[in-house]
Amino acid sequence: MDINELIAIVKKKLKTNINIDRVEIKDKSFLHKNHPGNQDGKFHLKIILKSQELKKMSRIESNKIIYKILNKELKENIHSIQIIIGDPIFFNKIKFILSELFFLSLSIKYKILFISLSVKNLLIL
Repeated sequence: MDINELIAIVKKKLKTNINIDRVEIKDKSFLHKNHPGNQDGKFHLKIILKSQELKKMSRIESNKIIYKILNKELKENIHSIQIIIGDPIFFNKIKFILSELFFLSLSIKYKILFISLSVKNLLIL
C-alpha cells in the first residue's frame, strides 16, 4: 500500500466513526528513515483533528478511540502516529500573536533605549 492510499483509508475511517469538523494527515516517514526499527511499508503519520466530540474527552480516551478505529492499519501499515486534537488555525494565530507581541516589546525597548541615549547625548552637549 502506498502512502496516499493509506491516508485516504485513515481519513475515511476517522470521518465515518467520529464526528470530525476537520482532519489533516501528514506523512512524517522521512523524519525516521535512518532510525533503528524503521521498516519499509510502515509509515509515520501526523493526524490533526478538529472535533468537538474528541475535545470533550481526556487525551487517553480520545487516543484509545482513534487507535481502536485504526487497529488494522496500525498492525499492517503504520509504525507510529502523532495525534493532535485541536484547531491548528487557532494554534497558528496564537503563535502569530505571541511573535507580534515579542517584536512589539523589542521595538518599545529599543525606542526607549534610543530616546535615553539621545537625551544623554543632548545632556553631554
